[in-house]
Amino acid sequence: MKRKIMGISIAAMLIFLIATIGLTFQNEPEGFRDLKWGDAPTEDMIYFATVDEDRGYTISNDKMYIGNAQFSHIVYVFYDQPERLASVGLYFKGEKNFDLLKTICRGKFGEETGSGFFELDWEGQKAYIVLQYDMAEESGYLTLASAQIMLEQMAAQEEQEIEKAEGDW
Repeated sequence: MKRKIMGISIAAMLIFLIATIGLTFQNEPEGFRDLKWGDAPTEDMIYFATVDEDRGYTISNDKMYIGNAQFSHIVYVFYDQPERLASVGLYFKGEKNFDLLKTICRGKFGEETGSGFFELDWEGQKAYIVLQYDMAEESGYLTLASAQIMLEQMAAQEEQEIEKAEGDW
């Protein structure tokens, strides 16, 4: 599971880097449910896992659905110190849930700004959204992420790589 979260984070960042800055879509989220991008973890959150330096939390009594789409679990990802909400991963099983989420997301956010094989992306100035489904695993995820915090995170990772390599020349 930790590897899957890390893969999602890396994939989302790479896609975001490739994307053209300045894209936008309707109803860009400023967070998820009662949390805004940059908020600290709440008292009802339960620590789930640490991947790289991001900490994931769950909420025991979380609503595990959006409309008729059902989720197996929802992970709230926090970055940096103090911890700030950077993204939310909503995990689901089955192509039916993917199809429902595709309809729901298009209704809420409009046509996607990018797409691939069983992947839809909405890239904006406030948020970045990825809906992806793996036919072999029969599972997928919907990720909502803060564009600003994602850019900060990528810049910090680049700086760490530069510093780490400094003595190798």
